[in-house]
Amino acid sequence: MLRAAAATLKKALRTSDSAFRIGGDEFALLLPQTDLLGARFEPPRRNGIAEMLQPLQLAVTVAMDHGVAIFPQDAEQADQLIRIAESASNRLKHANHNKTTTAPRA
Repeated sequence: MLRAAAATLKKALRTSDSAFRIGGDEFALLLPQTDLLGARFEPPRRNGIAEMLQPLQLAVTVAMDHGVAIFPQDAEQADQLIRIAESASNRLKHANHNKTTTAPRA
């Protein structure tokens, strides 16, 4: 799953963007010169992971939650930005805990 997530992120990002695994199943994205609207994941990007899993014929449920922190408006230190983004992600996760994207069995 982590490899599929990383591969999907890599395909979805611009050459100026970077993705880092920060622990467990959490990734941090650096999106230079991106505003709040541009930083939000679009549904097609989320569905990309499910589409990558479909040929594997696994019954796997994939859910992606995200939080956004904007430098320097939200904070100037990396650890503060990560905390803000994690907090936003957790709020979204709890608000949408029943919304998932499923890779259907073939």
